[in-house]
Amino acid sequence: MTREQHRRRLGKRTLQGITSASAAILATLLLVPTCAQAVEPATSAPQETKDSASSAEVARDPAQHSLLREAPQQVNTQDSTPSDVSVTQANADELLKVLLADDSLAASNVKLTGSPLAAGTFAHGQTTLGIDNGLLFSTGDITGGHSALGTPGDSDLDTILGAPETHDAISLEFDFVPKGSTLSFNYVFGSEEYPAFVGSEYNDTFAFLVNGANVALIPGSNNPVSINTVNANTNSGYFIDNSNSTIKPLPGTQFGGLTKVLPVTAPVNKGKTNHIKIVLADANDNIYNSFVAIQKNSMKSLGTVNVHYVDQAGKHLSDDVVLTGNIGDPYTTDKKSFNGYVFQQLQGNEHGTFANQTQEVTYVYSAVPTPVGQSQTNQTNTLADTGTVILPALSLMLLLLTAACGMLVCKRYNS
Repeated sequence: MTREQHRRRLGKRTLQGITSASAAILATLLLVPTCAQAVEPATSAPQETKDSASSAEVARDPAQHSLLREAPQQVNTQDSTPSDVSVTQANADELLKVLLADDSLAASNVKLTGSPLAAGTFAHGQTTLGIDNGLLFSTGDITGGHSALGTPGDSDLDTILGAPETHDAISLEFDFVPKGSTLSFNYVFGSEEYPAFVGSEYNDTFAFLVNGANVALIPGSNNPVSINTVNANTNSGYFIDNSNSTIKPLPGTQFGGLTKVLPVTAPVNKGKTNHIKIVLADANDNIYNSFVAIQKNSMKSLGTVNVHYVDQAGKHLSDDVVLTGNIGDPYTTDKKSFNGYVFQQLQGNEHGTFANQTQEVTYVYSAVPTPVGQSQTNQTNTLADTGTVILPALSLMLLLLTAACGMLVCKRYNS
């Protein structure tokens, strides 16, 4: 092979090599968007939430019930030494004075129904009940000595419970004219039925009827407060288990469990006559006492402030906030922030005092206009989006570079 032929062959191979390398680089660049999309992390699916609510205990064999009901010591083996709580029997008028906080409720036609042994007042109850003093109802003798009082049940509780017939009912009822539009009080429910008879027909219960409607409910529900609706398995966040006798019994009532202090707030007809009935009873038999303790001076008529958050068209931007408080006490409301809206004006008083009449406070917002042509959502260019613009220019530059290199090599080896 002549020297001239060798030069030409070498130049041709060099040109082929440059062209092959350029093609490989170009192919890699063309594949970049696909690869970029392939490595984007997948969004993980949310984990399934587990239902943490425990199911109620299954009712026991009725035959076994009979055996256990005849032997109380087999159910709650508590220390018989009572707590420091002191109890005193009281009549209807005495109970009412302890119950009402102020003159915001003008009461009349007071009536106590049931055994006089089952109603009274208590003191020094903070450690045992979470309430220092107040009114005490029991389905037995509050001072001890009698469990089955032999008094009738209550038709309203029969309706609330359904099938079980009630016994040893105790109730206090009266008419009242409230100065405000809301009524409140605090109470604790406990029983000897805990824990052995949870889920059974021995479902002792308590009700607080305002104009015929029961407002003593498990918070956030329409369920009455009873053995089967609040216990260590159901609505346990409101329950204190005393099956190990950590808390000493009341003078006349042992208890295997009790609720935490539960608040009640109920609407009433301001300035008009309303009716209240507080009632407690055993269910299905009159063995094993239950009790309810109502905080002293906690029953009062409250002032109400309704707070609204709306746009200029009146559309609600969030749920209303309802504030309640003692008449004459101060209140304050909060101005919220909402994405896409700016505060426009306030209707009503941002700060003030609770009054006899319901007050309305409204925060009005206007929508922030979106500039024409501007997306309302933030977008970030991906590598694939950028590649649709950059890759054609890079490809053209690479081809021109390849051609230039080829020409230089050919010229060098042809010279």
